[in-house]
Amino acid sequence: MDKLAIKAIVVMGVFAFVFLGLTSIALRRSLDRSEPAPVQVGRAKSSFDGAQAYTCAAKIASLCRATPGEKGHEALRAFIRRELGRVGLETRRQVFKASTPQGEAALENLVGVVRGDSSGIIIVSGHYGCQCGVDPMSARARAGASTTAWLLEMARALGPTREGRSVWLCFLDGEEPQAGVSAAEDRSGCRAFVDHLEQRGELKRVTAVMDLNIVGRSTLGLNKDPEAPHWLTGIVWSRADELGYGRHFLPLAHGLEGECEAFREAHIPSAAIVESDVADEEGRGGDEAALSGAASPEGLQVVGDVIYHSILDIDAKLNASEIHGAAT
Repeated sequence: MDKLAIKAIVVMGVFAFVFLGLTSIALRRSLDRSEPAPVQVGRAKSSFDGAQAYTCAAKIASLCRATPGEKGHEALRAFIRRELGRVGLETRRQVFKASTPQGEAALENLVGVVRGDSSGIIIVSGHYGCQCGVDPMSARARAGASTTAWLLEMARALGPTREGRSVWLCFLDGEEPQAGVSAAEDRSGCRAFVDHLEQRGELKRVTAVMDLNIVGRSTLGLNKDPEAPHWLTGIVWSRADELGYGRHFLPLAHGLEGECEAFREAHIPSAAIVESDVADEEGRGGDEAALSGAASPEGLQVVGDVIYHSILDIDAKLNASEIHGAAT
């Protein structure tokens, strides 16, 4: 065997060794990121303040605990409107009718408008509510408190105006599962909001949607939405990696039944960003300790940092493609 052949074999062996090593590292990293991980945050990487969001979540949980049901629900609406006004955002209100176990009810979606200087709207949404018949210390109620508080803190972080597309922070009513109500009616707030935008001729201005649910636990893992456009989840997950939060944004896709369905039916690029293993939080009691099962300052900070920067990245992506349907 000549020297050239020996050299070729050695080179191929080195390449094979490197390839196997890199594959092993990738597999190990994938396995390491397959489960929620404890959150450790140094300094904030955006103007979003997780501690303020957590304090707000505690206030909302306390409000719903003190005044459950419809009175608490209305008090929460007033709280959201007041907090949006306090940071200078215009508040839009959309009242609609929906079926509940108690009969037909008037529900209300709320929108905090961050006005942009270019055409188009990026929607960041979540659910809110002090539901009738729902234990205010249950996981569902605590999740609603943390999601609502997260949206309010994002309103403060973004401010009333920005460069780029407008951002609408949408607080959707009627989104919680209820006994005796169909799956379609469970998502009545989202569906009513999409219908409302279509009637007003505004639906065509919506370029992307990120819908958040149950954000900010101290052991944090966020599911990748398998129905979302790859470019949209790619932006969020890549940004999480760049900020050092990649292990909380899980690489495995999970079905998120009903999330963003109305937006998708309207052909709007949409991604649900939902924490994994939600059911594990059900049934934990206690005051501040119970809230910590659904939220932590550090967990809220992670999601806030990532989405804050992802909004900028979405703007850049859409600017490059101009037509959101071309972003694939």
